[in-house]
Amino acid sequence: LAVILFIVGLFSASAIITGDELGRVNLIHFLFLFCLFPLVSLVAMCVAMLQKKQRKFYVIHSLIALPIWPSQWSNVLHQLKQQQLLFPWLQSVSQILGLSFSLGCITAFVFGLLFSDIAFVWRSTLLNADLVYPVLKVIAWPWQFIPSAQPVQALLASSQELRYGASTSVQSGDYGRWWSFLLMAQLVYAI
Repeated sequence: LAVILFIVGLFSASAIITGDELGRVNLIHFLFLFCLFPLVSLVAMCVAMLQKKQRKFYVIHSLIALPIWPSQWSNVLHQLKQQQLLFPWLQSVSQILGLSFSLGCITAFVFGLLFSDIAFVWRSTLLNADLVYPVLKVIAWPWQFIPSAQPVQALLASSQELRYGASTSVQSGDYGRWWSFLLMAQLVYAI
């Protein structure tokens, strides 16, 4: 399962990093993959912990009861359940699977940066840079001691509408700052 999730992470990030025909990659899609997925995993873990306190494992029991698992796995899970080690084992396995997915994502991200020319942009019909910037600052708070990995409002504003070819005051070399922000988001939130 860990290998499968590594491959899913690899292909997920690869699909996002390929971008459009001009090499533009949507920054918001990466934030969903690097920040939202780990957050959803954390919420799922907290829900599972609450279910443990109530001695109810509805979601976990439903997944285990699926007839897709090999009989050896079912036997081991039954033994773990009898020894009351099922929940700690599930926590450990879920962390390993989440880490495998994240390692696949970061592998694709690093290879994408090494072997292609990427321009990170973002598009939204409803959002503008003034609304997105505070969210990015909150996301980047854990690594505020790394100035080169912090979002810059002028860069955020100029990278919003690259598809229209509007001239901006930000130099093209500054667009590379997005990779350090995304790398830190992956390392802090996912790993």
